Amino acid sequence: MIPFQFKDIRAKHATDLEEAGGDATDNLQHSYRGSTKRHYLRKATKAVGLR
Repeated sequence: MIPFQFKDIRAKHATDLEEAGGDATDNLQHSYRGSTKRHYLRKATKAVGLR
C-alpha cells in the first residue's frame, strides 16, 4: 500500500504553484478556475489557541 495517491500530488503541485505566484488553472489545463479551486487548491489552516 502506498501512503499517497496521484490526486494528492496534483493538489500539492497546484497549491505550491499558486503560493509561488503561478497559475495552476492553466498548468493543470482546466477550463474554469472554479474547477481548480474546488478540487485541487488546499489552504493551510491556522490553529486556534485555547485562551
